[in-house]
Amino acid sequence: MALLEASATLRREISEREASQQKRIARKTKLLDEQAQVQQALLQLTEADKCYRQGSEYRQQLCEWDADRASIEDRFDLEDARQNISARLVAASDRRRELEKRLRELSESIRSLRSSYGTIDPLVGSVAEHLDGDLVASQFEELDIETAARTQARLGQWTEAIVVENPEAAAKEASMLEVRPDNLLFVRPDYAPTQQLGISLEDSELVGDGVDCAGVRLTRRPDRPILGRRAREAEASRLEEEKAKVEKNLSDLRTQSGSLQKMLEIADRCLALPAAAWREDPGPALEKEHERDGEIRTNLSEVDTGLTRDRIALATALDRKQQLAELEPNHELLDPPLYADVISRLDSDLRICREAASWMTRFSDRVEAVVQGIPVLNLVPDTGRIAALNAAVAELDLKRRAEARAGEALGALLTVAADLQFAGDEKLHKQKSGVMEALSVRRRKSEVRLNVATFQLEAANDGLDAARQAENERAGKHHVANESHKHLAGELQATGLAGTPEERDVAKAALDAAEQALKKTQSEGKAVSTEAVRVEEQLRRLVDDHLRAKNDLALRLRAWRSERVVKRELEAEIARQALAGKINSEINRQEILQGRKPTTRLFDDATRHKGTLLERLKAHADVVQAVSAFDDHNAGEDQLALQTLRIWACVLAHIEARIPRNIASSDEPRVALAQMREKLVELHRTLQTQEKEMRNRSTDVSRGIASLLRTVATLVIRLNRELEHVKFGSISGIHIEREEPPMMAAMLAALKEDGGQSLFDTDATLDDTLSKLYERVGGGRIKGSELLDYRNYVTLRVKVRRLTGAWDSATGLSTGEAIGVGAAILVMILRTWNEVLRRISGASAGHCMQQILLDEAQRLDAESLDTLTEFCQAMDVQALVAGPALEEPRSATIFSLVRKLYNGRELVTFEGRRLEWTGKKTA
Repeated sequence: MALLEASATLRREISEREASQQKRIARKTKLLDEQAQVQQALLQLTEADKCYRQGSEYRQQLCEWDADRASIEDRFDLEDARQNISARLVAASDRRRELEKRLRELSESIRSLRSSYGTIDPLVGSVAEHLDGDLVASQFEELDIETAARTQARLGQWTEAIVVENPEAAAKEASMLEVRPDNLLFVRPDYAPTQQLGISLEDSELVGDGVDCAGVRLTRRPDRPILGRRAREAEASRLEEEKAKVEKNLSDLRTQSGSLQKMLEIADRCLALPAAAWREDPGPALEKEHERDGEIRTNLSEVDTGLTRDRIALATALDRKQQLAELEPNHELLDPPLYADVISRLDSDLRICREAASWMTRFSDRVEAVVQGIPVLNLVPDTGRIAALNAAVAELDLKRRAEARAGEALGALLTVAADLQFAGDEKLHKQKSGVMEALSVRRRKSEVRLNVATFQLEAANDGLDAARQAENERAGKHHVANESHKHLAGELQATGLAGTPEERDVAKAALDAAEQALKKTQSEGKAVSTEAVRVEEQLRRLVDDHLRAKNDLALRLRAWRSERVVKRELEAEIARQALAGKINSEINRQEILQGRKPTTRLFDDATRHKGTLLERLKAHADVVQAVSAFDDHNAGEDQLALQTLRIWACVLAHIEARIPRNIASSDEPRVALAQMREKLVELHRTLQTQEKEMRNRSTDVSRGIASLLRTVATLVIRLNRELEHVKFGSISGIHIEREEPPMMAAMLAALKEDGGQSLFDTDATLDDTLSKLYERVGGGRIKGSELLDYRNYVTLRVKVRRLTGAWDSATGLSTGEAIGVGAAILVMILRTWNEVLRRISGASAGHCMQQILLDEAQRLDAESLDTLTEFCQAMDVQALVAGPALEEPRSATIFSLVRKLYNGRELVTFEGRRLEWTGKKTA
């Protein structure tokens, strides 16, 4: 009784623990749902808070940069601010373009004032140089400013007149020039001084014109004259000051435009933000959700703790229940002994056994009949049921195999999916390649054989599986029958009843019948095993055939892919070498593509002709070397076509560089040879004509060299006129000295004296003839070609003038001075070239940019950098200096990269700082 009461109490405890556990699980499920909702709300509020913070930051930056706007409350205010910023940016851009245009005009005016012709049309100066004349304005270079204004008013349009000895002859000669001004004025040398005579009025000059002053001209004196060097320098200084102001305003405008552009970008980014950026601050709601999430996490922790306690208590109760269940069979031992009950139970059992013995005696015959008729030992498997099950299994196996084949086909398709993207190339390849068509036919046959072998293999596998399944089922049923026979025999033996001889004979006969059925089943099993071996052998043969067919197909597929790769490489090489029209020509299509020449002989012909071609190109070592770089004797057949194509491209480039392109690109060799013969005859004829024209006399050579020397002298004089005013550092002027070597002057005189001789009268070459003439004149030896170079007839030396007035050679200059002197000469040469270009091409020729690029400026000392800075300011030259390690900044605009972080993003901007020079050099 105590055990029963303990079991009942334990069951109640287990029920209570399970109910408590279910409640806690329901509570946990509810909390988890609430936590998921809170997490979703947190994500939305976090994104909204991020947009709100970013929008607030953008609006704060806009208000900081725009002093006129205190705050931006909504999107309408932001759009208004953006329109205002955009309008200001457009206005600043228009103003900047106006200032840049004005800056270009000022630079052009300053350049014109500092040039040798001033504001006079450069074409007029070019005509004056061609006629060996001077400009009227050049005679008044040293006038003061007041006199220059009066003289400029008196001269009027005659300021641009050209002074020559014979104006009429000069005008006729100028009319032969193709490039010249529309109006040209020519005067005699005695005309310019007479034009200074006139009457000065209040702000004008009264000048008589015509014969005997038949007419008078009243001209207002200019406020800013440009006649004379001093007037031009004063006007250039005024324009320089205006240019500096314009540059300062332009720099301020660029800074303002940069700030406005940044403001516009921030406004655009702010407008692109979602609507959450303009709503109320989601921060308080976000904090509340975080607090709610914390409370849910705390409750979940408490629920998990309670669940753990319930699980532990429940497990303990279950262990006790199991222990009580183990004690249940022996619960009588735990209670006091009840012998009366035991005696009563034993009497009851004895009575039941006697009744059973009586029953066995009464019904023994029937029991034996039932035992003899047990159908288990003689049960034969139902063939219909077996066939139905085998059919169902076979159907399911076929479906499985079909799905497996579909998966394998899909994998193979994915493997070659990249190759299927070139349908156009494959179509073109099939149209032009007979080999590929034959391979495709053979591949299709192989696929048919492969499909047949696969089907046979699958059928054999299905038959083998069905036979094995039937054998396993029969073996299982036989095993079950044996076990049932043993079990029944044991039970029969346990009853203690022995059968009669007749019953034993019947049982033995049934046993013999069962053994015969077993032998029959075993023989059928052996037959099935033999059939299985045969099917397995056939399966192995089919598998071997399948593998061979698959390998054959893989080899053919690899060959096809390799051929397609080679074809693509050939097409790419043809496109790169621009040989599409030469390879796919009409003759090649007729002889090769249409079958006149077998395709299999092409490689043999290419190899044979390559040796002949290299033999003929031995005289050109560069071509042979280039061809040898492509010629690989170990190359396979797939690379032979590409190698031959590259060699042909190299040889074709060599041919096109030496003969006319229309001949080198001809498709028909016979036509090309005929054209080359005609071109050779034409070249011989042209050579004879040129030789006749070049049979001039040595006087013409000397006259040409002398003319070039006069041009050099004029250019040196012009450069010295400009370099005289170059001042920077301790240098107050630069001068280029020109000297003629005595030996070369004697050679030039000898060419003039031997004017009656022709340089082509002898069989010797022109180089040998000039060398012998030089040897006869000076006794030395020199290449004859050097005597035709006018630069060998003149020597130039550079000198600089110090502040003391002394002239020093340029060989003793410091690094900064040497850079400045060289740059000054280069700038003057560029300006001269620019003037010549403007004379030839007119005002549309543009302007030559004057810049100096200096790298590693920290290697120069401070004095050299100061000298270079002063030179650039004096010469109006822009210097771009790379000096990241300069210890002290000079006068310049320094650009640097500035990296800033906004909301975790890195922004890189360019910042410029303008450093003004103090006028003092660094100690």
